Parts: sequence; structure tokens; C-alpha cells
Amino acid sequence: MPLGEWVEENVLAPVTHRQYVFTLSPLVRHIFARRRRWLGELCRIAERLLSQAYAAALPAGRPALIVFVQTFGASRVS
Repeated sequence: MPLGEWVEENVLAPVTHRQYVFTLSPLVRHIFARRRRWLGELCRIAERLLSQAYAAALPAGRPALIVFVQTFGASRVS
């Protein structure tokens, strides 16, 4: 079973879901390529901002996030 299907069946509640994709400008990718630990901090910042936005929109709501970093692909910094 593909991971995405397993997560949908075993982890996610039967509620509306949203997917957000954050990308880095090619101008700053080299900075994060050399400072990999900063990617974790960047994920924590994105999580905090999304949680604050959802809390402001629906105070009784409680968002849950699955966050991961993708560092491979055609536009990889070498």
C-alpha cells in the first residue's frame, strides 16, 4: 500500500484536508543546502504560522500537520 494511502486510511480524520507546498526561491536554496539544520527550523516556522492562521479563523478548531522536507529533484543545488 502506498504511504499516502496508508496515512489517509490510518492517520487522517474524516474531515476536510488541505495541502500546502512551500518552496524556496532559487536565490536562497544554496544557503539551506549548506545549513541543513535550518530546514527543520523553517518547517517549525511554517507550522507555527499555519496554526496561528487557523486559530484566528476558527478558534475552536485544532489543526494537525504532517510536515516533511524534500531536498531532491531537478532543481537541486549542487
